[in-house]
Order: sequence, then structure tokens, then C-alpha cells
Amino acid sequence: MRFQMAVLGTVFCLASFAQGQKPAKPTNQSSNKQTEQKSQQTANRMKRADTDTSNAIVGCVDQRGSDYYLRDAQSGELIKINAPGSDEDSWFAKHVGHQVQANGTKSGETLNVSGIHQVADMCGSRK
Repeated sequence: MRFQMAVLGTVFCLASFAQGQKPAKPTNQSSNKQTEQKSQQTANRMKRADTDTSNAIVGCVDQRGSDYYLRDAQSGELIKINAPGSDEDSWFAKHVGHQVQANGTKSGETLNVSGIHQVADMCGSRK
């Protein structure tokens, strides 16, 4: 009988000790999964940054039909520019043929202009 009581007491002590312990560290699988999720989140942020970034672009304003474009002075890239609202002529017509700095949000090959100012009377020749 003493032996049974000693065994039973040991079992209860071990059970209460085990219940007070912290959970084990995550296994490699869950750790890898967390790392993979963080990598995916970083990649998604980078994609958003590529497609929707704030820019200040210096270039020459050109008009083609009813659309306005900015030829980036550094890269030579032709970027369609959109004015806030619908009256693009009041924003861009006076800058056609002039070098400007346009500020705005670039999405793909379009710059949604939030501000524009002239930096030179004439456009420089492309390198």
C-alpha cells in the first residue's frame, strides 16, 4: 500500500509540474512557415512599391492628340501624365516643349501628377 501511495504521489507531482511548463519552441516546420509568410509579405510590399510609388520626374512635356506625356530626362522613358480632375489642358498645355519637374504617383507607365513646375524654357537634347 505504501508503494502505491508513493507512485500515485509521484504521478501527481509530475503532472502538476508538466502543466506549469511553457510550450515547446515551434518545430522547424512552423518556423519555416512563419519565415515563408514573412518573405511573402515582403514580396507583396515590394510589388506595391513597384506599381504605386511617389515620384519627382524631370523631363519634357509633349502633347499627342488630347493626351499629355513626359519624356523622362534621365531614362528617356515616355510617361503618360494625368492631372487631378479632368482639365489636363490647364495643367499641361503651357508646359508643352518645356522642361518640367512633375511630382506625383507613378502606376505602371502613367504618372498621376499632383504638382508640376517649369525648370527650363527648352527641352535639352536626349543623350
